[in-house]
Amino acid sequence: MSHSVKTDTILIVDDNYTNLRVLSDALSLVELDVAIATSGEAALKQAEQVQPDLIILDVMMPGISGFETCERLKANPKTQAIPVMFMTALSETVNKVRGLEVGAVDYITKPFQQEEVIARVQTQLKLRKLNQRLEAELQNRRLIEVELSASRAELLGLFAAIQDVIIVFDHNGRYLQVAPSSAPLLYCPQAEILGKTIHEVLPSEIANLFLTHIQQALQTGQPSRLDYRLPIGDRVVYFDGTMAPRPDQTVVLVARDMTNLKEAQQALTEKEHFLQNTMAAGKIACWRWNRFTQQVFWSQGTETLLGLEPGIFGNTFDDYVSFIHPDDLNDLLQALELSLKTGADYQTEHRICPKKEEIQWIRTSGSVWRDQQGEVMGLMGSILNITAAKLAEIKLHESSQRIEKQAQREQIFNQITQQIRQSLDLDSILAKTVQSVQELLRIDCCTFAWYFHQEKQYWDVVAEAKIAQIPSLIGQYTRDTMGDLSDLLLKQEIVQIDQVASLENAQVKAFLTTLGIQSILLLPVFNETGNYGVLTCIQAQTSKPWQAEDVALLVAVADQLAIALNQSNLLAETRTKAAALAQALAELQQTQLRLIQTEKMSSLGKLVAGVAHEINNPVSFIHGNLNHADEYVHQLIALIHQYQRYCPNPDPELAETIAEMDLDFLQADFKDLLQSMRVGTERIRGIVKSLRTFSRLDESEVKNVNLHEGLESALMILDNRLQGQESWPPIEVIKDYGELPSINCYAGQLNQVFMNILTNAIDALDLRDEQRSLVEMEAEPSRIRITTRQEGDRLTIAIADNGPGIAPEAQGRLFDPFFTTKAIGKGTGLGLSISYQIVTENHQGQLICTSEPGATTFLIELPIR
Repeated sequence: MSHSVKTDTILIVDDNYTNLRVLSDALSLVELDVAIATSGEAALKQAEQVQPDLIILDVMMPGISGFETCERLKANPKTQAIPVMFMTALSETVNKVRGLEVGAVDYITKPFQQEEVIARVQTQLKLRKLNQRLEAELQNRRLIEVELSASRAELLGLFAAIQDVIIVFDHNGRYLQVAPSSAPLLYCPQAEILGKTIHEVLPSEIANLFLTHIQQALQTGQPSRLDYRLPIGDRVVYFDGTMAPRPDQTVVLVARDMTNLKEAQQALTEKEHFLQNTMAAGKIACWRWNRFTQQVFWSQGTETLLGLEPGIFGNTFDDYVSFIHPDDLNDLLQALELSLKTGADYQTEHRICPKKEEIQWIRTSGSVWRDQQGEVMGLMGSILNITAAKLAEIKLHESSQRIEKQAQREQIFNQITQQIRQSLDLDSILAKTVQSVQELLRIDCCTFAWYFHQEKQYWDVVAEAKIAQIPSLIGQYTRDTMGDLSDLLLKQEIVQIDQVASLENAQVKAFLTTLGIQSILLLPVFNETGNYGVLTCIQAQTSKPWQAEDVALLVAVADQLAIALNQSNLLAETRTKAAALAQALAELQQTQLRLIQTEKMSSLGKLVAGVAHEINNPVSFIHGNLNHADEYVHQLIALIHQYQRYCPNPDPELAETIAEMDLDFLQADFKDLLQSMRVGTERIRGIVKSLRTFSRLDESEVKNVNLHEGLESALMILDNRLQGQESWPPIEVIKDYGELPSINCYAGQLNQVFMNILTNAIDALDLRDEQRSLVEMEAEPSRIRITTRQEGDRLTIAIADNGPGIAPEAQGRLFDPFFTTKAIGKGTGLGLSISYQIVTENHQGQLICTSEPGATTFLIELPIR
């Protein structure tokens, strides 16, 4: 191992940065660490923190001077031993002397000489080290003298206070000296034994033992240890003694009374036997581990307790670690480390493997082992063999897991069954089934595929539940590619492959290997309609032996799935029939509406045509005769004028009659009367023309027409509703007509659309005006705006009103048959529905309604054909 050598540190104190740089560069050349300070105060703080080996101090500095700084350094116990060198000029002899007086050891002069600086610094560093070494030696010598003096006094005190037997014998075993403190443990009093031999004093057996050890110690020159016992007083005393040879061919016997220890050892032995028997009965053993030496002490019979050969664990921690099961080793080491770090007790359970096929379960518990100073030496504790209990626990756990797994399987099966019963949607059933099976068996993938055998025979995977790490298997797989797998499934056989790699069928093996499958389980699913399906369980990352209970569960799931498929087919057939009936009903309703509309329009057209015809004939007769009447009147008036000229004085009775009838007024007013009659007949003829235009009974169904004529005819018919009444003003109609080309259409039907939309607008405005005052109506009059435009290949007709608008919940149903927002008896709910059909179905256009309070617009878009 390499050790780093401490580099000496020099603290340079100077307020001149040039001096600091010069000295730092010079000292760095000899590999010295340099610290700097620019004032005395900074130097005092830095010296206490850094503890440099030498301080180079300038005399003149701002703040406290170099002399005062040196005095304060020497006054501080922490820095007083650090040598100080002053920096002075050549002429500053007084400063040099003053520096030595305040405690400096040397000085360097300015300007600096690099060699001189380095030499003086190295000399002072060497002197400091020599002084430190000398001081340390002096200190050690003083400590040794103190210790020797204390040891001598301690030995004298111990010798005086010692209770051991101390006797000096010669080579023949004669008593030469006896320590006075030995009196209580002597076989005979001191006065009776001095000068006698051991055979004269002691029993022969003990005397022979003493003589043997005396001779052995003298022959070998080494102390000889002996144990003996003697009756002293009313008790037997056990001694532990040592015969130590002396240079003068004598020996010293030092014997200690070990009676209490012997009795304690005997009691301890009995307790150990009891503890060993108790631990053996409880199958418990003890241990102690020294973390520094890695030595492990095991109690007697530890290996036997575990059914192992004695001594197999060895004496080191590594020996024991080699037997620990790899899966348990990390947890055990972490528990030991945590106990050492925190001082807390610990308990773990782990396995040991003394043999390849043999596993023992051990429960260890223990606490920190400390020495007398409280330092953690290691751990100590007990071991309990729990193999039998653990195996029983494992079996119970496995049994519990099997029961729990079986309950879980039954629960999942019931859930799948319930889902199948609750939902008859085939896609939903398949998706939920594969998802439940994949989660239950914890497999990589579960799929469902249909078999199609029309022109091309293949399996189509339509449902899948898988883990994210494997690719999807959704897709089609031909029967030829799958080989024998298809044949087995079509024969309603379950295919179970635990290891694809061990298959003998090369084609099937290649097919499954290409898909990355290692284990596969396929269960055929058939329903009453003859459809073939397969529920597949796949393990891709690792192989999986399929358990019998897994197969049994999946068979039950497949049966339920087959039932679900039958129900789904029945539902599909029912839905198909219901859809056909619904379509037939819708067509019937549409036909009914068309019949109603046709009949309504036919009746209306006939009525309008009949009325128009009946009105048109007399009006035409009257209008045609008005010219003759006017001619006749002019002739009669001319005759009267001639009569008055030739007979200016009529008979009095005739004059009276002329005065009564006011002939002059009659002549003037009769012309106006004829003119009024002519205007009235023209008005009636215009109305008849509008009725004929609206009904279009005298024209073909499809014809090029100008839509403005239809709008005008509708407005003409509704003119009486647009005119004001006494209670409210008229409805203002704004016509914003664009240039429209003639359009090939069903003119009568479009006129009906215009009539329905305009009528609804008038109804909405009238309903609002009924609830408004005349002032409100005059401030915001009711208004209908009609806008027509050509936009590319389409014509748009927008009919807008400023009425109350249509409620949002009603806007989505405006064009539904028999839906109306009007009060009962005010509307049939067919007008807008029929209008929508006329625009969208008959003319391939669009009818769109946008509404909000104050603005409702019906937009009609028609293609130009």
